[in-house]
Amino acid sequence: MGPLHPGALIGDYQIERMLGTGSTSMVYLARSLSAPDRAPIALKVRLKGHSQHEALLSQRFQESTRLHYHFCHPHIAWLHEWIESDTLQVSVLEYLEGGTLTELLERREGHLNRDEGCLLGAHLADALDHMHELHIFHRDIKPDNILFAVSNDLSSVRISDFDVSKNPYMSPHIT
Repeated sequence: MGPLHPGALIGDYQIERMLGTGSTSMVYLARSLSAPDRAPIALKVRLKGHSQHEALLSQRFQESTRLHYHFCHPHIAWLHEWIESDTLQVSVLEYLEGGTLTELLERREGHLNRDEGCLLGAHLADALDHMHELHIFHRDIKPDNILFAVSNDLSSVRISDFDVSKNPYMSPHIT
């Protein structure tokens, strides 16, 4: 099974277009067919395969989603639900249309002023503190995993992509 096409259905969600790809998953813009406002959401989809590592990949994707469910913080991307079938695993996430920190820095030629840097740093530190209080460690903080709900609004920052996050007390066997 390859990439999903516009119009494809996953549960109650209809794919509109691909937003990006990662090493083990693809992210799509989709809309709920039953939500009254049909607000956009992001579907992070991992297609199940038949490799010798399938059980480990499946466990890691499920574990990252399980850890993500613990968060309730304004600067961590919202996870709405989890879907699994015989052929795929899906995290239904808040759609963050404001782009990544990488894109913001490219538009600004690599610069934030001092006040912007302090604001962004404070929001991210608060989100990381929330995660660490729950003994969950992101382990992949980088500009591509820092997104914004609204373009150029630094207060709308969210940490995303929990693929390699870990709680060493709950899942010591997953690296």
